[in-house]
Amino acid sequence: MIKIAVIALGGALGAVCRYLIVEKFFDDGKFPFSTLLVNSIGSFLMGIFFVFLVEKMCFQLKSKILFLLAF
Repeated sequence: MIKIAVIALGGALGAVCRYLIVEKFFDDGKFPFSTLLVNSIGSFLMGIFFVFLVEKMCFQLKSKILFLLAF
């Protein structure tokens, strides 16, 4: 049950961050290039961060899941 709560928290944090970024910088109302851009940048940074998290840091599995699913 804790894993589900961590996943839900991570998803909520990521959704709020994406919404705020789109509203602040990319609110043009046309094709959602802003969403494509935000998701692409987020995926790239998530890959770098997750490799660092797995190789360098000793976090618990719950923390890794939270960071991976949030952003």
